[in-house]
Amino acid sequence: MKFDVIADGLGFPEGPIAMADGSVLFVEVARARTYKGGSIERVELPTGRVERLYEYCGEHRLSSPNDIVFDRNGGMWFTDMGRPTGRYRMMSGVYYASPDGESISEQFSGVSFNGIGLSPDERTLYVSDTFPARIWSFELEAPGRIKAAAAPCSPIRYLATMPGHMEVDSMALTQSGKLCVATFGIGGIAIVSPDGEIEHRPLP
Repeated sequence: MKFDVIADGLGFPEGPIAMADGSVLFVEVARARTYKGGSIERVELPTGRVERLYEYCGEHRLSSPNDIVFDRNGGMWFTDMGRPTGRYRMMSGVYYASPDGESISEQFSGVSFNGIGLSPDERTLYVSDTFPARIWSFELEAPGRIKAAAAPCSPIRYLATMPGHMEVDSMALTQSGKLCVATFGIGGIAIVSPDGEIEHRPLP
């Protein structure tokens, strides 16, 4: 098996997604070991040229972007996990952005948002919250827009909370709408139904 280096000098690249134009989009969880901030980047495969798409959302600097999922309209949802700063922790967030670097908005903030996925009908957005070991569920009213709250926290619900000493990481969805969520602490895959039922399959 042959491996080719297409880009180097990166900080903490993660979550590569192959784009239709032949480029690869990915997150930089941190652009340096000193955690000076993260970004959304794109690399052109033929040349290895890296383009920074997003470093800020308005005046807010991205901290530690983590996972990305695209919808059918070509927009992308992504999480920013936040990071600790001494005795405090920067908030995490859920963002929606265009892949051309022209439009970004923060949709919701939380503690430690990590994995992200869309239901097959794209009416529900799921987010894993690492440290509380919870899966959040957001109702969407349109592409790139979480349904407005009729009451505090009404557009969200806690779909599931992992049992025991485990935390949650990235996720993927099956065609039937089940969530497959990576866990650590107790390593494995948690299969979560849209109704919140959990089946944990430990892995060595």
